[in-house]
Amino acid sequence: MKKWIFLLFVGLTSYGFYKILIHPMKLYVATGNPHKITEFKRLMALHGVDFPVLFGGDYGGMPEVDENGDSYEANAQLKVEGLEAKIGEGRWIVAEDSGLEVSALSGDPGIYSARFGGKIPQTERNQLLLSRLSNSSDRSARFICCYCLKSPDGKLYFFRGVCEGTILAAPQGGQGFGYDPVFQPNGEQRSFAVMSDEQKDRISHRAMAFNALLRFLKNAN
Repeated sequence: MKKWIFLLFVGLTSYGFYKILIHPMKLYVATGNPHKITEFKRLMALHGVDFPVLFGGDYGGMPEVDENGDSYEANAQLKVEGLEAKIGEGRWIVAEDSGLEVSALSGDPGIYSARFGGKIPQTERNQLLLSRLSNSSDRSARFICCYCLKSPDGKLYFFRGVCEGTILAAPQGGQGFGYDPVFQPNGEQRSFAVMSDEQKDRISHRAMAFNALLRFLKNAN
């Protein structure tokens, strides 16, 4: 009997399933956005995350959430609560909300970044943003990301990352997603959409917020 148990354990570890079986922490990520999932996985690999992380496909898909909060923190919390209602309480759940704030537009599009201009392709949304700035000399802007983490005991924690930069006169590059082609981080001579994933992941708003989240999780684990 002991021999069979040993062989079973060896078989499970060879597939990496032992992490799910014996690791005290399992993190559920509340998003169905494929771009954000890809970026989250990249950041996990970059920092050597060694605890199980589950995404939409692992728990039957992210439920639809009405993001009607008045801040990034509020919207991220709504996503956490939306997933919690589906999978149950007593779990580590994290969600993210982010946006682009443009100084000349009084902080718009902000929390409405994904809905700026209505239901239009992102390329048109970027052009709309540029048209709104056509007569403005102030091109300063910032990407903001906020993670909301809920612990198994029901406590909420928030982690924010900010990347300051400038809105370009025209889109540049084909990497990334969202407003990346029109945003040039301070200290750089190129947009996020020109940078490699590795370069972006060193300075982006999501990287800053993820670093703070990961530090907390490592201490909590």
